[in-house]
Amino acid sequence: MKSFGLWSIALLMAILSACVRRPLEDMEDMIRLKVIMKVNGINNVTTNIYNEKIPVPDVSTGMVRALFYTPEGDRLINQSFISETGVTENGDAYVTGYIKALPGEYKLLCYNFDTETTKITEEGRFEGITAYAPEVSDYLNARFEGSRGQYDKIHYEPDHLMVAREENLRISPHTSVTTIVTEAASVIDTYYLQIYVEGGQYASSASAILTGLSASNKIGPNHRESESPTAVYFDLVRSDDKGKEVLCTTFNCFGKIEEAASNLNVTFDVLTKDGQKLQKTFNLDKVFQTEDARERHWLLMNDTLHIPKPITPPSGGGGGFKPGVI
Repeated sequence: MKSFGLWSIALLMAILSACVRRPLEDMEDMIRLKVIMKVNGINNVTTNIYNEKIPVPDVSTGMVRALFYTPEGDRLINQSFISETGVTENGDAYVTGYIKALPGEYKLLCYNFDTETTKITEEGRFEGITAYAPEVSDYLNARFEGSRGQYDKIHYEPDHLMVAREENLRISPHTSVTTIVTEAASVIDTYYLQIYVEGGQYASSASAILTGLSASNKIGPNHRESESPTAVYFDLVRSDDKGKEVLCTTFNCFGKIEEAASNLNVTFDVLTKDGQKLQKTFNLDKVFQTEDARERHWLLMNDTLHIPKPITPPSGGGGGFKPGVI
């Protein structure tokens, strides 16, 4: 009994000791980072929605990567991830968490780390870190061969990337929790595109590419690449505009190259129910010059795409796509 009692006391002391909360890090080495997501002004996502019958891109996030660079920005010296979410009094979503960061001067870059198609490369330098979207599959590339322009590659749509920058961040010595608050905005543009259509009931699928767009963004200085225009691939849905049938979509991109002219072409690719392929290209230079395009990112075409009636009746009684669904 005596030996059992001593063992019980030892066990109890071990349990109580384990329950004592101890700081994992010294407070002078820790900060609390709060990244507020400013999404209210994104055309065709949270404002200026032309067609409310079709889905809008998602801009929610649950994880942020924080990168600390030397004051000159030429070297990455620390990084961390935060994932605690909440909503401010103004209704803005935010992501927050504790990060180990010694007192000093930094360039800080934060972005959401849960994108599916937007990729990041060249993280080692503030001026070099770049966001891009992968090129499409060989099948899709071959499908649009001859329609994308001599120099355009074809990329998938990027996801919205929310980026915050603090280029002159100073963390002073402290003995209690220091909170750094920064705001993130998207480096992605969302456009709405539509074309009138006749015979939409004969289509089984529809997609398109748009040329003359930026291929990437150096998210440190927020500089869109303009040397090598790219094409972006996206799917289309069947809907209507004031009762008139349209093929339409909202699509993401890194933006229009400002100098691009006579290369802003959209190529529609439609597969009919009996296996026919319809592909037609339209120039969008004048459309991009309209107020709707400049101010609201609405690409409203006055053209009509004519889809032919199937030569042979489709088997199985289906295969078409319904309004709003491919």
